This record gives sequence, structure tokens and C-alpha cells, in this order.
Amino acid sequence: MNTTRPYKGPASAQTTFWSNVTYSGDAADMWAVLETYRTGAKPAYTPLRWNTILLSSMIKPDPGGNGTFSWRYCALREAVRRYPLTVNNQTVTLRPMPALRNDTVYLVERNRESSAMQNSPSTLGGLWLAASHTFAGEAQIHRVTSWTAIRTNDTSPLVYMRPSSFSDMQTYAVTWTDPIDDMISMIHELTLRTAIATTSRVPFEYYGLTDTQNYILSPNLTLVNRTLSQVANTSVVYSELVYVSHFDWLAGAVAVIGAAFFAVFLTFSSWWHLGRTVSMSPIEIAKAFEAPLLQTADQNGTAGEIVGVIGSRRIQYGASNPYDTDVQGVLSHQPKHFSDASAQSRSGTVAVNRQLHFAKEGTVRVPRKGEIFGRSQDNNEGNSA
Repeated sequence: MNTTRPYKGPASAQTTFWSNVTYSGDAADMWAVLETYRTGAKPAYTPLRWNTILLSSMIKPDPGGNGTFSWRYCALREAVRRYPLTVNNQTVTLRPMPALRNDTVYLVERNRESSAMQNSPSTLGGLWLAASHTFAGEAQIHRVTSWTAIRTNDTSPLVYMRPSSFSDMQTYAVTWTDPIDDMISMIHELTLRTAIATTSRVPFEYYGLTDTQNYILSPNLTLVNRTLSQVANTSVVYSELVYVSHFDWLAGAVAVIGAAFFAVFLTFSSWWHLGRTVSMSPIEIAKAFEAPLLQTADQNGTAGEIVGVIGSRRIQYGASNPYDTDVQGVLSHQPKHFSDASAQSRSGTVAVNRQLHFAKEGTVRVPRKGEIFGRSQDNNEGNSA
């Protein structure tokens, strides 16, 4: 619940931050005091009839010596509730819990405990004590001649103090933020961890949740089984490859593959008329096209037989002619149509008729830029490199 209350300054001493955590019977008394201060009338009854932790705060939210305090208090009751969790590699993390969403399954109603129970068993006393030591505190602004001083004996006012500059701490411009949300978040985290640590093998319904069940107020920790298997609803997000068949595209691809296969197959037509077994070996193809270096091999030899006769040789592709002084060695072959006539270059110069072909390594050279190579006598047109 939220409410406001005006304040006036400057004053000799004025409380500008106050937070408190009270427990059960004490919480009911504190609620009555806060309601009386807010409404001006003492309430006829208190709604905090069961085990309750009451969180309350008063802060100065705005700068200035005159303004409005912000009051807020929140009652937390013992209950069974749902928690939004994330489980990752055996680590449980509590996700943010929206303030307006109610995940309570049902409330537990039993006699109120008290912070003065001393050695008596308690269900919420530890939670109250942890929250009280962390968040309870008070801060005052004192007037000191022409400036002010902030005085406190607690740490929580220093955590939630929000001065815009260091000089604000000597004036009424200093403000505070509300610690209630952090209190609720801490208690939610503690209750979740406590529930996980004290999971009992005895079914929850067995207890009955009645005030007469002593072992509810004083749990038997020998029944705790921290390895107890539990069923929990989880959400798993993962990536999965999904393949979709587009049969129209598949039909088109198959048609193209079939056409390519048929076109290649036509080049093998009538191979059976060759009279002997042949292959697509480049050795046999070179022999069929009268490669000069393979002329000594048997015309009917297979690729393996040709290699066996010729042996290993290093060959080179380049330019040569019978009158080229740059060529070292003797050409292995002179084509039958070789012509020693001159050819006219595009630039008007005269060049010896040369050829490009494979020959022994070192008997041909790299063609020069602009060099003209002759063709057969059946074709007088030059071919430039």
C-alpha cells in the first residue's frame, strides 16, 4: 500500500528515510500504527491475523526542505506459491516476478508467531531476521547553522540515498529511493532456496496444514531428502534443421541432369565399332591424334602398353621452328605440313614460320609477345600469340 504525508523544513532534526521489517504479532501492531498515522484514526481490527512479515518504508523522494514523504508497506503471508524458474546446467535461477501477478496457490493459516519466541521453532523467523538486518534503518537531516548534516547508524539509508552532487548532502536537495522492492526480491529468493533445501519425502497433504500438527511448526529434518526426484514443467528452446521438399525444383533438376547425361552419351555412340577395348585415357587420346612423342609406340597398344614402351619423359609446350637459334636441341618431330615460308606480321615485319606444340623439355621456348605462328599450307592466314 502506498500513501503520502507532508513535511516541513528546515527543522533542527527531521527523519527523511525510514525502513522497517516486523514479524507476525509485531507486524500487526506496526500496521495499526501506520494506518493510524495515515488516516488519523485507529483501525478497529487488523487483517494480519496469521504469520506475517510486514515491510514498511518512508522516504523523501523529492529535493527541497518542504514536500511530501512517500509511505509504503507490504504484508507477506505464509503461503504455497509458484515460482518462475530457469534451470541451466543444474543451476536454478529465479526469474523476475511481476508485482501485479498473483502466483499464490493457497494461503497457510495458523497462529501468529512472535520475534520474542526465543528458542521456540519458527517458520518465518529466519526470513524476518535476515531481511531486518539487511534493510531496517533510519536517517535524519540535522540543521547546522547555514548547512545540513545527514546522520544515521545504519547502512540501508546510505545504500538508497541519491544525491545528485556531493554538495546536496549538505542541503535539503538530497533524496532517497524506496527499498521495498529489494526486500520482496530478497525474501522470494530465500523462500525458494529454503524450499529446495528442505524438500521432504512425506507428501505435503499428509501434514494437513493444521495448527495442531506439531511437526509442521517444528519440521522433522530427518525426513529431508535433497535428492528426491520431482516433476517440473520446463521450457526448452533449441535450433532444429527443417528440410522442405520442392518437387517442382526437383523435377527441373532431374530433367537438366538427364539432358546432360544424354548429350554426353551421344559422344560415345558407335564406340563398339572400334574393334578393340578403348578408354578415355589421355595417353590413348594423344596417340589417336598422332602425338609426335608417341609415334614409336604400337598403333594398337593400350594406354598401359604405350606407357611401357615410351617410359617416363618430361615434355614441354612451347614455340619452335627449324631455324630458331634460341632452341637448344633437335626437334623430336617435324609435321608433314611444315612450311619454311615467311609470314607477314600485323606490324609489317617478317617472321619465320613457327609452330606451337609439345616436345621434349628444353627443345621449345616460351612464346614472345607479338610473335606470329604459321598454320598448314592449306590456310595462309597467320595466327598470333
